[in-house]
Amino acid sequence: MKKATVNDYFRHHWMKLMLFALFTAAVSFFAPLKNFQLKWLIDSKSKQEALGYMGLVFLITFTSWFFERLSRRSFTKLACGAVEQVRGQVMERVLRRPVSQYQREGDAAYLSLLTTDLRTLYDDYYMSLFNIAFWGGIMLCALGMYLYISPVMLAAILLVTVPPLVLPRKMNEQLKASRDAFSLQMAGYTQQLKELLGGFEVIRGFLREDAYAARHRDAARQARDSEQAYQQSLNAMVVNTSLISNLIFPIVMLVGLFLAFDG
Repeated sequence: MKKATVNDYFRHHWMKLMLFALFTAAVSFFAPLKNFQLKWLIDSKSKQEALGYMGLVFLITFTSWFFERLSRRSFTKLACGAVEQVRGQVMERVLRRPVSQYQREGDAAYLSLLTTDLRTLYDDYYMSLFNIAFWGGIMLCALGMYLYISPVMLAAILLVTVPPLVLPRKMNEQLKASRDAFSLQMAGYTQQLKELLGGFEVIRGFLREDAYAARHRDAARQARDSEQAYQQSLNAMVVNTSLISNLIFPIVMLVGLFLAFDG
């Protein structure tokens, strides 16, 4: 029997996958064209020509938006379907496990697997596939356009794009480690909640509310620290990625300036 993988859903729905590829290819072509709008306006020789270029800019902008919306929506349907299939496979195995295995294992691990871990699968794996296809396609089309304009400009672009490709990968590894720690912490917190809420009669019977409330405060504090560490890692990744992306255009403009004045 062939072993099930998290990519089975994509292979079984290859028509939907091809449709996503078509939408992504379209947005990959139209999105980089927006970078030429300033050049078109500068090169315009009359008001009518400039207005014509502005109309073209609006057309390209809305066309790019339209295909990006279709691309993201089509992939979201694929990824959610894949997560649903994995969740069903996990639940089927859980329901068919031996009683002895059930007695050895706690429910917290499966609760985490069916909720937090599958969300992690969506965010860290499926969305990584989308970002590679989406932004990779745009980058390839943009590089082709820069090659058409100037090989020197293309060389500068290639040098500038190395940090955005390497640094986010390193930051993503740190973010994944932080998310895994948060997932484990929440699994432990969920187990403690089950123990506390499940022993309510004992707590009330022996008047141990304060002691159990103190245990919960400790568990909640640990969950807060873990969640805060994860969110701060996410903030660092967003801010640093924004800085890298915002530096690319000024550097390219600087190279273009030297090409324009020094040949």
